[in-house]
Amino acid sequence: MAKPSAASTTSWPKRTRQAAGASLPPSGPWRGRMPAEQPAANALIEQLRESLGLLQVAFDAAAEAMLILDGERRIRWANQKAADLWGRGFTPLLTGKPFAELVVLEQLDGQIVLPEAPTHPLQLMGLGDGERRYRLSCGGPSSAPQLLRWTAIEGLRGSFVLLIIRDLGPLETALLEQRRFVNRLAHELRTPLAILSGSLHQLARKARLPGKQEQRLQQAREEAHRMGDLLDKLLVLSELDTDQFPWRFEAISLRTALESWMQGLPAADRARISLNLSNDVPELVLDPNALGQVLSHLLQNSLRFSNRQSPVQITASAAPEHIEIQFTDWGPGMHKATDHSAMFDRFTRLEEHRDSSRGEGAGLGLSVVRSLMEGMGGDVICRPNHNLDGLQQSGMVVELHLPNPSGGDDVSAAPGAERRDPA
Repeated sequence: MAKPSAASTTSWPKRTRQAAGASLPPSGPWRGRMPAEQPAANALIEQLRESLGLLQVAFDAAAEAMLILDGERRIRWANQKAADLWGRGFTPLLTGKPFAELVVLEQLDGQIVLPEAPTHPLQLMGLGDGERRYRLSCGGPSSAPQLLRWTAIEGLRGSFVLLIIRDLGPLETALLEQRRFVNRLAHELRTPLAILSGSLHQLARKARLPGKQEQRLQQAREEAHRMGDLLDKLLVLSELDTDQFPWRFEAISLRTALESWMQGLPAADRARISLNLSNDVPELVLDPNALGQVLSHLLQNSLRFSNRQSPVQITASAAPEHIEIQFTDWGPGMHKATDHSAMFDRFTRLEEHRDSSRGEGAGLGLSVVRSLMEGMGGDVICRPNHNLDGLQQSGMVVELHLPNPSGGDDVSAAPGAERRDPA
């Protein structure tokens, strides 16, 4: 069929003219005319091009290497710093390459982190935004410690993550070395302390000492136990601070994780706990051992400050953004004027709870709780205990929030998904 001439189309209806092809030159009464919106649209497009160009210049001038990864964790975009490091100066050499093939990551102690390991960024990205320190190797000697920070890019049709890699500053490096020293020190002190505790235990079993000496022996055993507890908490905090904590994430039912933790408790402690889980709590991705440590520290606090008949209640329910676990006791609680968030700071102890009749805690238990929850992509808050009428009663409620994998939003948008850097 012959293509209609321009002159013959001047009298066609508008819809017929569009069907004839947008490539036909305008003719007839509309020759040379342009829709009123076209100049404004062209100006907007030009402005967007200029803005994108300036944005690319800013990214290329950054001292940090930047990568955008797609859902398959392949590189979709890289700035000039990343190209200089791994693409011989050309960004097209990085596009489409899997990040796992780009660099080899090592723990700060030199241990290689495999891409399928739970501590690799490719696995941690599934839990939400976060950051972690590694050494990078590209076939040669490993680099100085680097900070890797990843953030989900929202609002796009696909799943993308922005990954920023930068050198640690002198102050950060010094602080990291200090924390690594604390970590080594805690490891070194555990062995002699274990020998001392064992010797005191054997002495208490075999020796028959006069009353006063028996009392002093008991005090020595209590202090050795307190020092061991302090070292354990310092070791956990230092491992979290230096990204050496042995995370073991897995998909598990929350009920299974809680019941497994309870089975490891003494019978007397287990009898005080009532467990009530809502049926809408889905399967979660978490570290059961880390969650058990969180609950053990909360239970330890409750046992320290409550009487032996005081119950402990653990409930769990699903909210749109997170899974909420409530740990409630009926101990002395805290005053309304107390800064609740400060209770999670290290070496913080409430003056109102000090009692010379019981041993002093180190004030690290709740700090461990917060750090472990943030490491699992969650957060923690505490508040006074209220009855059904809203009146404050004895006790305290600690709320643990974990990402809800079946929530409507991306996991990365869950509260507390971005892990806090203690530095």
